[in-house]
Amino acid sequence: WDAWYRPQAGPAPASQPPVLGWRDDPAGPGGSAAGDEIVSPGPAGHRWPQLSTVALVALALLAAGSLVVALTRSSAQGTHSRGTTRPAAATAARIRAQAVSWVASQAGSQTVVACDPAMCRALAARGMHRAQLLEVRPGGPPVRKANLIVVTEAVRKQLGSDLLAQDAPLRQAAFGTGSAQISVGLIAPHGPAALAATLSADLTARKESGATLLSSSRISLSRGARSQLIAGQVDSRLLVVLARLAAQHPIYILGFGDAGPHASAGVPLRSAELAQSRSDPTISAGFAKSVRAFLAAQNAPYRPAELSAVPLGTGRTVLVVEYPAPSPLLLLSPHR
Repeated sequence: WDAWYRPQAGPAPASQPPVLGWRDDPAGPGGSAAGDEIVSPGPAGHRWPQLSTVALVALALLAAGSLVVALTRSSAQGTHSRGTTRPAAATAARIRAQAVSWVASQAGSQTVVACDPAMCRALAARGMHRAQLLEVRPGGPPVRKANLIVVTEAVRKQLGSDLLAQDAPLRQAAFGTGSAQISVGLIAPHGPAALAATLSADLTARKESGATLLSSSRISLSRGARSQLIAGQVDSRLLVVLARLAAQHPIYILGFGDAGPHASAGVPLRSAELAQSRSDPTISAGFAKSVRAFLAAQNAPYRPAELSAVPLGTGRTVLVVEYPAPSPLLLLSPHR
């Protein structure tokens, strides 16, 4: 304080408070000595000190340092924010790509899929016909006109969880978690109660048909495939076609699958792994050609979407027969 402020020489008048300055003014009134600081007049008879060049430089450096610290913190926060945003965006993009790929490859050519406008465009770009796509938008057609619905965040906001539970209570597949999750639901055209009753009746019919296959001497199965048939987990189309195929060729069934990732319990298995026999790990060209010709001659809905030879890690090669989603219900009903 003493170095910056010193009382001016001489007593101050009694009627005025003392005036503070940097140092005594040897030049007298109206002038200043070289190198001395200037004292400017202030209000109410005071004179306020002005900073010297050294002090100004010090304050400027102090302000610049504060600014650098603030900018560094802001840059670090921005980098952290971008660092957390980029992985989230990449994850969402990956989940979306998985959902698009699954729907485009698994939905049948006659299947109508409800989706938000962006998802519909992505599915169309993957080869799905525009007539198969029903956009979920305000004032748009009801989703119950579709067979499947791709539930994205935009669809959840548009329809709400309650309406989705009524319209699509059964999940065919799901990808990701949280708000980025995309699921594929089976539409219940007459409500969840009617769908549950239909699924129950269909399950009973599939169990009965599976028991018939188990009794055939021309069909051998792995332990896992046998359990799946007994539980009624196999798609009705597969049950019918395998019975017809066994009438022409003895077949070995390694297993059933392709219910979709994270599908709800009760969704039928739409694919089968076939071989010529339990002991022979190879598939002859004649057997593959005969099975291909047989399946190609089937009419809808029994003609599969895909038949391919797939080598397994055990050294065995199997024929994979796959049907599109969703599985038709009550196909084995006596009325049909």
